Amino acid sequence: MNKKNTLALLTLLVVGLFSTFTTNIFAQKTDSMKNEQPLKQCSGEKFVMPQSLVVGNEAFANFIKVMSLPGGERQKTFSDISNEEKANVYRVKLALEFTKRPNLSKEQKSLILDTISAISADTYNKENPELAAKAQKQAEDIQQKAVSIFPSDEAFKIFVGINGDKTADVAFLRKYEEKLALRMNIRRKMVREASPAEKSDFWKAQMVYHLATAKLSKAQFEFIVEMIPFLTVNAFDFPMNTEQPKNEETGILDSFEPKAFDLFSKEEVFAIFMS
Repeated sequence: MNKKNTLALLTLLVVGLFSTFTTNIFAQKTDSMKNEQPLKQCSGEKFVMPQSLVVGNEAFANFIKVMSLPGGERQKTFSDISNEEKANVYRVKLALEFTKRPNLSKEQKSLILDTISAISADTYNKENPELAAKAQKQAEDIQQKAVSIFPSDEAFKIFVGINGDKTADVAFLRKYEEKLALRMNIRRKMVREASPAEKSDFWKAQMVYHLATAKLSKAQFEFIVEMIPFLTVNAFDFPMNTEQPKNEETGILDSFEPKAFDLFSKEEVFAIFMS
């Protein structure tokens, strides 16, 4: 990358920072959980959402609101939302990259995850000189690392602010938001009866949401990222008759189940992978 393009990327980074499965992914585990220490939801008691997860976050809604607009209006609307909302929009943008790039290296995944974790409302606080200087340094570090492990055009697409055509991203998240607005029993029925492609999109979007909003450990985030490429259409194209053999991709996805219960609490597994 030449000096001119490097400076352009750095500038835009700073501007960007500032300005088997049925309804559930791990369906089969539900029965065994009932025989152990059941989730409150399964036992008929009121389910309490784990504090590590965020419910009702407007991250997707704000992303859709901002990215649906043309360039000039997009930047103005982004500037008008709160610093926390800006951080959420940018984290959603980064988390979406995992659904588009199934062949990222471990180092590339780690940089995107580290950037998601580093972005906060403080990143956009222009009124505090100390925080502004920290954000500037943060952007420089990200830029330096990004251009060393990604092709320059890929680094630009992944880490540069809110520009570019986001039509597909908006449509992808809007479908999820529409389902999420439904009552739980209706939503579960709709997902259960959806096509394999629709199920794949739904669960990818759910993983993006938790990557962008949850307060999880790096190992937990890495697990979600590791699983996303396997949320394929074929993985959800399995026989309803459990006597029939599953295809290879469904089997691979099922193999994530034991590790999920090792890394997450039962409540987290229910909230992330079963609801």
